[in-house]
Amino acid sequence: MGVLFSSQLYHPPEPPSYEINDDRGHYLSMDHPEDYDWLSKNYRGGASRVKNLALHIDLGYKVTVLFLHGNAEDIGMVSEYFNTTFCKQLKVNGFLPEYPGYGQSKGSPSESGLNQVAITSYKYLVSELNINPMDIVIYGRSLGTAPAIHLAALLRKMEDATSEDDYKKKANLLKKKASAEEAGLRELGRPRGMVLQTPFLSIYRILSSKIKATIPGDLYVSISKINDIQCPTLVIHGTNDEIVPYYHGEEIQRTLKTWAAAPLFLKGAKHSNIETQFSKKLYPHLRQFIDKLSLQIYKQASQTKLTAISPKSKGVEAKWPKEEKGRGGGIAKSKGEPLISRSLRNILSCGGGRSKDFVVKSGEKPYKKWTPRNPGERGKKENQEISFT
Repeated sequence: MGVLFSSQLYHPPEPPSYEINDDRGHYLSMDHPEDYDWLSKNYRGGASRVKNLALHIDLGYKVTVLFLHGNAEDIGMVSEYFNTTFCKQLKVNGFLPEYPGYGQSKGSPSESGLNQVAITSYKYLVSELNINPMDIVIYGRSLGTAPAIHLAALLRKMEDATSEDDYKKKANLLKKKASAEEAGLRELGRPRGMVLQTPFLSIYRILSSKIKATIPGDLYVSISKINDIQCPTLVIHGTNDEIVPYYHGEEIQRTLKTWAAAPLFLKGAKHSNIETQFSKKLYPHLRQFIDKLSLQIYKQASQTKLTAISPKSKGVEAKWPKEEKGRGGGIAKSKGEPLISRSLRNILSCGGGRSKDFVVKSGEKPYKKWTPRNPGERGKKENQEISFT
């Protein structure tokens, strides 16, 4: 049954909304960073596609947002939004990786493929571009919230190893369940924060609120990974979401507990109109979270720990504060919950209709084409370090 759903889940735009040689941003291959001038200037879309493709919008700001887009869209469809609005409003850089089978990226979409895109992108930002993890915000929207949650949970798991032997055990376990590349995340560190816009508990749970346990064949079971997240997290959801019922965001907010920032639950907002019709509430909330609240949550967490150690320490056990008990025993039903009889395509077209969402305002000039800078010159201020030792 899971295979059947998987085959109908993904809706990459056809044809792709962009070519590598357009001027909407700086496209690069994370496999061969030395070749990105060739990719941006000489590549012609249609002949072949590129593995691990991403759009890098480097405007010289301190914070970079790793954006994982929704379903039924590719990075070309959201590039104008980042170009003219998002980066400008929040004063951030943008890094938009493409999913396998979407846009000009090779392969076929899958849960493991999307998770690997998130992992590879984070490693590229930290290891290749030398960006401090505390200057990275992971941002998932709709379908993209699942790989975002997977990445954040995995970073905490590997960082939380209390000794070299413990780390090796965890790494070996990960190698059996996933890939050796995931185990290498231990040295990277947790991000500044994470934003989850219209998140969902799992694919089957979108179909019915009566499904409260994980069923074999379910996909993107994010609810099982929330307890592993230990980075400040902002949840954004519309109360009239017709694709992912509102209670999904509420349940994730409750499960995050002390790592949850004040949520942005927008009354009357639907699945795909938050950026266009609720921007006056969206951007100030995002700006406050990125600039202040994320660091405040880390500070509070470090002050309440009984004992904290570096993940490289040997033979010392890390003790974390006891978790608070969650409120309530069940999940509230949403009035706007879609019926099971609704077509699977409508239910799972998370993030669709984006081509109409981000219209460039009359007279508004797009950003000029971006070029990579020396990683050693990223911003004038010193990177802010958060110590857990």
